[in-house]
Amino acid sequence: MKHLISLAISTALMAGLLGQTAPEHNPGDKAARARRLLDELARQEVIRTKEREYMSQRLMQAGKKYMKEERWQEAIVALKKSITLSADYEEAKTLLAQARHDAGMESGKNPSLVLTKIEAEHKVAQQVTLHEMERMINLGKKYFETSEYQETISVLENSLVLARAIQDLEGVSARAKEAQGIIDFSREALRREEILRRHKTEQQAGTIMQAERQRQRRIVEGRKSMLVSRIRAAMEQENYDIATNLVEELLAVDPLNETAHGMKSQLSRSQLFDRGLNARTATANNIDERLIQTDETATPITSNYKYPGNWEAIKNRRPKSHSEDEDKPEWQRDILVQLDKRVSFDFLDTPLADVVAFLQNLTSVNMVVDPGAVEGDDIPVTLKVSDMKLGAALDWILRLVNLQYAFQDEAIFISTKERIKQPETLRIYDVRDLLAIIPDYSGTGLPSIGGGGGGGGGGGGDLFSDEGGGGERFTGEDLVEFIQQTIAPESWGDGEEGF
Repeated sequence: MKHLISLAISTALMAGLLGQTAPEHNPGDKAARARRLLDELARQEVIRTKEREYMSQRLMQAGKKYMKEERWQEAIVALKKSITLSADYEEAKTLLAQARHDAGMESGKNPSLVLTKIEAEHKVAQQVTLHEMERMINLGKKYFETSEYQETISVLENSLVLARAIQDLEGVSARAKEAQGIIDFSREALRREEILRRHKTEQQAGTIMQAERQRQRRIVEGRKSMLVSRIRAAMEQENYDIATNLVEELLAVDPLNETAHGMKSQLSRSQLFDRGLNARTATANNIDERLIQTDETATPITSNYKYPGNWEAIKNRRPKSHSEDEDKPEWQRDILVQLDKRVSFDFLDTPLADVVAFLQNLTSVNMVVDPGAVEGDDIPVTLKVSDMKLGAALDWILRLVNLQYAFQDEAIFISTKERIKQPETLRIYDVRDLLAIIPDYSGTGLPSIGGGGGGGGGGGGDLFSDEGGGGERFTGEDLVEFIQQTIAPESWGDGEEGF
């Protein structure tokens, strides 16, 4: 009856919760909480039902035992309690009727005697339950001492079921509280063990991840070391294209690798030097080829020429040439004098700014580095010269860093080729003597130079006149083509109006 009342109260509370009109953020949450509460109440009711069935079964077994021992009062008390806990046991009802019948025959149908026996048997049943509860509590303590917390909780929860049946006895409440305390401590211990297990698992996972990171780091370091070795081997063999590709691959693996950046700068200097060397070699070969062609096509002269008597007048008719230095301002000529001085130095990975400052202090020549042409002042320069002209040394220094210089505003201006604008100067040269026709008098003597007839040597004509026999004419177009193919071929345009 007590359990039915408890269930009714719980149901009423649930109905009250469901009937609340307080606003909810989500109606679905309200229904879900209600379902969870109903499920919890149903679960508790199942536990109580099992507890009553368990106690009813134990009391019925005790009643059978008492009936065999003809302890009718104890049997009646136990069977009545069994029926009270679970009315579904028909066997308990039958045994109770038989116990009452047998108890009335033995007692001479004296009601007071029957009641006395029943009370005595009830006390005996309580003592039996108390003894069983104590046994379970002691067993639970043993499990607790050996840290078998799950078994401890199971046994002590059964002891609490027995304690509820005899809760009116003295000392039962204290023992029940003790058992509940052990249960709570055991549950806390299980929770701590679970936390420790999870923590240990996380530590193991962290150890595995750290080992994997170290393995990956070793692989990357090995790859970087291999790439550095291959780069150095390619540079020793002067395979600069392969070395450049390997440097880019190394920078893709480690963008902040100082060795890779140093090798990249060294490769740039080496490639720049090789390009300059190849250009100079190609120019020298081109000049040699032109000289050979000129020598092959030239007509040998077997006799000395005699200049005409009016040669001085002819020379005086030519425009007076003057030196290019006369057209330069005085400050530029002073700088050229300083650049002609000889210097000696030894730079080893010296920043460009420090190199320029050293040369400026050495020669008192103003030198300006274009800040837009360099990234900072940390471009390293490595060069050692001994007793070299300053101009040549400056050319070598700037060639290593892919820069050039020009004379601007009373100073040496250092920048890239694209940022330096050389002033254009128009100069006119008399090349008529280069275009003159040289007659070819094969098998005769030299022509007479000067007047018309008469003199020995075969009547000839003026050496510089348009008359004469069969000489090959060197035209102005030929001169233009020769200049374009010999002097800075890459600087000439493709148009026909360039000369």
